[in-house]
Amino acid sequence: MESTIWFTDGFVVITGEIGSGKTTLIESFLRQLDSDVVIAQINQTQVNAVEFLQSVLVQFGFSPFKMKKAELIATHQQLPHRAVRRRPQGAADHRRGAEPLSLKVLEEIRMLSGIEATKEKVLRIILAGQPELNEKLDSPELVQLTQRIRLRFHLGTLSREDLRSYVRHRLDVAGADGREIFRRRHLPGNRSDTPAACRAS
Repeated sequence: MESTIWFTDGFVVITGEIGSGKTTLIESFLRQLDSDVVIAQINQTQVNAVEFLQSVLVQFGFSPFKMKKAELIATHQQLPHRAVRRRPQGAADHRRGAEPLSLKVLEEIRMLSGIEATKEKVLRIILAGQPELNEKLDSPELVQLTQRIRLRFHLGTLSREDLRSYVRHRLDVAGADGREIFRRRHLPGNRSDTPAACRAS
């Protein structure tokens, strides 16, 4: 995701199952951005192409609801001037239960990723969604879009050791201070007929 700030040729796609941490990852990243980055985060995916373009502009402080499509595109090209030399960053996030973005909306994202001002891309884009998004991006109709993708990453499940480390970390955050709250055989990834919470040391 950091590459979207420093490089302008293409955008990033992150996919993963529900609950894999996509939204948490994106929000954590966005909180770490410098103040010269202007953020537009779009979570509503059940929109048509024009509504999507309007949603992006609303996030950047415009009131585009009476604009026709040509006006919307022209306004996107003005983003660097409206942002006073700040760098626009867009994140489209498929939330839980959301319908995948339509082919037409994905085509608009391709168009937005190619808009340039003073030889630099206007928007840096992060696109996140469930595995169905990967399937849609692989469709023949979106060949031009996939050519614009700089990086593509799928968030898999945690390994047993990663899960143990995560549980220990959360316990430390809760005040365990390194104390062994659960016996090792009760940590995630170890078989036990009794839930770990009932077998605490």
